[in-house]
Amino acid sequence: VRRDRGVDQGLMAAAMLVFNLGATPLFDLIGPTHTEFHLGLLLLLVGLAGSRSVEAARGLGLRVMEEGFPDREYTSEGQLIPRGQAGALITDVNEVAVHAVSLALNGIKFGEKQIRVDTLCLHGDNVHAVENARKVRDALQNAGMEVTAD
Repeated sequence: VRRDRGVDQGLMAAAMLVFNLGATPLFDLIGPTHTEFHLGLLLLLVGLAGSRSVEAARGLGLRVMEEGFPDREYTSEGQLIPRGQAGALITDVNEVAVHAVSLALNGIKFGEKQIRVDTLCLHGDNVHAVENARKVRDALQNAGMEVTAD
């Protein structure tokens, strides 16, 4: 998580509940009668970069972090390629590290949109998860970025 964006990492756990529903606008998830109550609880949304939930959260005035996935590939519409499809996973640890640096520096480009990536997520269920984490950390540091974890 990039501290230079002024994000308190302790706030992210509650927001992650919404992430997997990233294709659904936040307002649809919480409903009009409960919006005020839930907005008091949901202080920060971490969501798939460029997703509708990120857009909806911004529209509601929430703080948002756009998340990128170094070990995954994206569709031309900026969505993650479903895991069951060929090419969805990046399995080479060096490619994961290169992709992480690219996401951190350049974000995600799809169509005419360029989406900033504020935080990176590596999947722990990847057979190379630990090696990916080490390689990504080293690659980001070698690119001049500070990597922290709380």
